[in-house]
Amino acid sequence: MTLADPVPDKAKEAVSPLYGVVDVLRRDRIAGWVIDRRDPGASVTVEIRREGQRIASVPANRRRRDLEANRFGSGLYGFGAAIDPPLMEGMEFTVSVRAMAADGTEAILQPLSRVLEPSGEQRALARLLEEVAACRALLEAQQSLAERVERAQLRMETLWPEPDPVPPTGWGLRLLSLAALALALLSLTLSVMSL
Repeated sequence: MTLADPVPDKAKEAVSPLYGVVDVLRRDRIAGWVIDRRDPGASVTVEIRREGQRIASVPANRRRRDLEANRFGSGLYGFGAAIDPPLMEGMEFTVSVRAMAADGTEAILQPLSRVLEPSGEQRALARLLEEVAACRALLEAQQSLAERVERAQLRMETLWPEPDPVPPTGWGLRLLSLAALALALLSLTLSVMSL
C-alpha cells in the first residue's frame, strides 16, 4: 500500500496554512492530525481516497495528547478512519489523504515516515532487538529440549528396574572352584603321564 505522492508545488507547500501528517497507515485504518495555522480553532475536514474513490470523510477534531503535551494549540486536531473493506495483503493500492479547510483551502497529507526517517542508530537498534529476540527464542528451544531429554530419561529409568545386587559368595562357589582346579590338575597329570 502506498500513500499518493503527487508532485508537490513548492510555492503552494511553503504558504499552505494547513499542516499535518498521516501517522497510522495500516490495511484497516488510517489516522493522523492536521491544523489550520491561520485559525487553530477552525474546523478541518479530511478526505481519504483509495484508487481515486472516496472511502471516508472525517473531521480532524479528536484529542491528540502528544500535540497537547507539546503545547500545539488545543490538541484537538486528530482524525482517524477505518478502511472498510480492509486492503488486501500483497496487493498494491494507492491511498490519498487530503485536508480541506472551511474556506476551500486544501493540502495533501504525507505519511510521518517521510517526515522523520529513522536514523542509522535507530535502524541498528532495531536490528539488535531482532537478534536478541532470535537468541531468546533459540535459548528457550534449547531449554525445552533439555527438559524433554530429562523426562525421557526418567521414563526409561522407571521402565528398567535396577539390577539385583550381586549375591554374596558362599562356600558353594568356593567348593566349585576347588573342584574345577582339581580336575584341571588331574587332566594335566594324565597328559604328562601319557607322554
